[in-house]
Amino acid sequence: MEEILSSGTMSAAEVLANYSPLALAYLGDAVYELEIREFLLRQGNASPKSLNDRAAYFAMARTQALLTDILAPHLTEAEADVLRRGRNASPNTVAKHATTADYHKATGLEALVGYLHLSGQHERVRELMDLARKAVGTAVSRGKGVVSEDAAGGESEDGE
Repeated sequence: MEEILSSGTMSAAEVLANYSPLALAYLGDAVYELEIREFLLRQGNASPKSLNDRAAYFAMARTQALLTDILAPHLTEAEADVLRRGRNASPNTVAKHATTADYHKATGLEALVGYLHLSGQHERVRELMDLARKAVGTAVSRGKGVVSEDAAGGESEDGE
């Protein structure tokens, strides 16, 4: 294990061979959160409460599940496979505020982000996060909840 940690960036094959989808999701959750926090901070100075409230929309399993559907057509075959493996993993936790299906999709998205980060594909993480931010950004800037399936059009769940 020490060799893995000290070797720097690993190849995509090494990442898949050495880490379970849930381990990748663990890392992906942190990377996803950091990307969101940086994005929100770059929009302008705000109170930590305001930033946290806005970040909460991005972190919701329902939002991540919808983003998974939005990002799916933009994924490579290998990325789609990692997302599928993450989605099909059996976490030992139960979703508190999400359906099981949304929780599994969110886990898949986090596994994908963790996989890309660990394999050194940082630009690809940013590309996908840019697509995600465009889909969620309008809803968040309006103070609305989860984006709709029609997020590409910039509408929130309530159609505004």
